[in-house]
Amino acid sequence: MVLTWPRWAPTLLLAGWASCVRGPPPELGEPPQRAGEGSVFDDVGAARSWYLRARVAEARGDLAEADRAMGWLLRQGRGWASTWVMVGDYRLRNGRADEAVQAYFEAIDRSPGDPAAHLGLARAWLASGHDREAWEEVVHARGLQAVGVEEVAVAVALRREEPAVALEALEAWLAVPEVAEGRLRRAEAALVVGWASPAVDDLLALLGHLTLDGAARALLPEAAARACRVDEVARRLSPGGAGAAEEGLGEVSALLAAEHYEAVLERTVGVTTPSLGWARAGALTALGRAHEAEAVVRATARSPEDAARRLARLKRLGGDDDGAQAALRDTGLVVEAAWVVPDQADFTALVADHPTSGLAWLGLARAGDVSAVGPALRFGVCDAAALASAAERLPPCDALRLWERATVASPADASLGQALAHARQQCEAS
Repeated sequence: MVLTWPRWAPTLLLAGWASCVRGPPPELGEPPQRAGEGSVFDDVGAARSWYLRARVAEARGDLAEADRAMGWLLRQGRGWASTWVMVGDYRLRNGRADEAVQAYFEAIDRSPGDPAAHLGLARAWLASGHDREAWEEVVHARGLQAVGVEEVAVAVALRREEPAVALEALEAWLAVPEVAEGRLRRAEAALVVGWASPAVDDLLALLGHLTLDGAARALLPEAAARACRVDEVARRLSPGGAGAAEEGLGEVSALLAAEHYEAVLERTVGVTTPSLGWARAGALTALGRAHEAEAVVRATARSPEDAARRLARLKRLGGDDDGAQAALRDTGLVVEAAWVVPDQADFTALVADHPTSGLAWLGLARAGDVSAVGPALRFGVCDAAALASAAERLPPCDALRLWERATVASPADASLGQALAHARQQCEAS
């Protein structure tokens, strides 16, 4: 299985967020933590002064001056574990992971139970490519209740290609209150892990933030699509505008259902939204203009992965299963590829490899595993055709939530609403 190294991970590993925000840890003012350590020059006031000089120099990009100040920090505060943690954080921020490892070892030698030292060592091991050692230090840091340990745990689990472990770490991270920058990093991590709904929650909370609003808005459309929360996010991003867009989509969908393809094309000239782009592509496909339809899908998709999914769906609608698989083959979307011919897919194995894939769980539900319905919906299945395919194979009461999600995913499809009503009648009668 191939997991994409998250964009936020280098920030996590190299920036030393905790020390940036908190400044000198309080233990810098305490006496040496083990008898016989330190030197005759240990001086808390001087050590603090040199630390602040180093941070100022680093902030203005003068690393030569920062190195010199860090050297004096060591001379006048080497007896404290916190001194070595700060030096390790500094080295890690500036791409010197191997040197950072040594600094964290010095800190642990002085104070074996220092949470920041073990967490820093986990980051340094990961940055230097020692994944097993990184995980061992994550375990140590967890036992010491280190602040920020689950963020590092997610990064290590992703590097080790252990998605179930990454999901568990993300769930623990979600239970921890975060400042704004932490919420953005957590949202990015959630998208990499594959659980999009928490990412939407964090990103919505950042709307209006002085510096992070733009980043949140850039990530929200894809996160909302993957979490099946497009309408909710549209209302937050454009208050009052979602209704008009919805109305326009409803009119186009009705024309498409009535096979008025030329009218659909007239009303969707120059569209840029994925939903209207999909409607235009459907009309072009029905008129035998497949190449134009594919071009529209690529131009209006939210991302390359979204484009691959939509192209595959176009191929499937045209009965071209081989073309659908080809559209997904080079994208890493193995679960989506399995749904091209779901009766031949091993969804049990796919769930093991992709525990946050709603479509993988939906495949298990389609095979009769009712307990898979909950995870399928939790992890954001928005494919109305796949939802209907699974719902048709389950008892009416168990299928209700799938039919409900399908009607949300494709509100203009009257047949889904009828299927939902029929399932409700059967469930009440049973």
